[in-house]
Amino acid sequence: MIYEIQIRSQANNKNTSDQLIWIDSDLPTRSFEQWLMERSLLNRSGIAPVVRWSIVQTQRAAHFVLATQAKALENRIAELINGVGEVLAVPDASKALKAFQLKAVAKELAEA
Repeated sequence: MIYEIQIRSQANNKNTSDQLIWIDSDLPTRSFEQWLMERSLLNRSGIAPVVRWSIVQTQRAAHFVLATQAKALENRIAELINGVGEVLAVPDASKALKAFQLKAVAKELAEA
C-alpha cells in the first residue's frame, strides 16, 4: 500500500508538491498512523510535522520504502521542516575567472 504524507514547512508557508511524500509500506492504516505517532511526526495538536496522510492508489513508485528506508524518510522530513537554504544571488563568474587566467606569451595568443 502506498501512503501519501504532507509535510508542514516552517521555512515558508507555501504548500508545494515537494512537501508530498509517497511511502510504500505493508503496514495496515492504523499501524501506519501509529508509526507516525510513535515518532512524533503526527499528533493531533495541529503543529505536528505531518499535516495530513492518506492512501494513494497509483501504479507509480513510492519515494521511500518504509521497511528499508525509514531513516532516510525521517531525514527528508527533517529537511522539509527546517527548510533548505535558497540561493538568493549568483556571483559574477567573470570576476572569479580573471584570477585564474594565465598570462599569454605572445600578444596574438592573448587575443585568440
